[in-house]
Amino acid sequence: MTPHGVARTVSDPDNIEAEFAIIVRSDLKGAGLGRLLLAQLIEHARSRGTGRLVGIVLRENERMLKLAHAMGFEDDHSEPPSSDQRRVVMSLAQTSLATAEELSAG
Repeated sequence: MTPHGVARTVSDPDNIEAEFAIIVRSDLKGAGLGRLLLAQLIEHARSRGTGRLVGIVLRENERMLKLAHAMGFEDDHSEPPSSDQRRVVMSLAQTSLATAEELSAG
């Protein structure tokens, strides 16, 4: 069976920050799988007490940037404007305790 998508987080040893990564099969993009996976990653990181969730997104990946912003991530403006990447950050300590279902319904 071929997976439809993969999502992961990797946190630093002190669990202050975790970086996420999501891959969705090309023919399934736009079907809501990325939103569901990201919502579950947020809930997982929050349940572990992680302080921040971050992602490194290619500047050209407008769909992922739009999803991240819709789910509460903010741009980290320390990334140089000339960079081909954007860093998005969500402070989990300050976000509401929304469930994965609430986030994925967004």
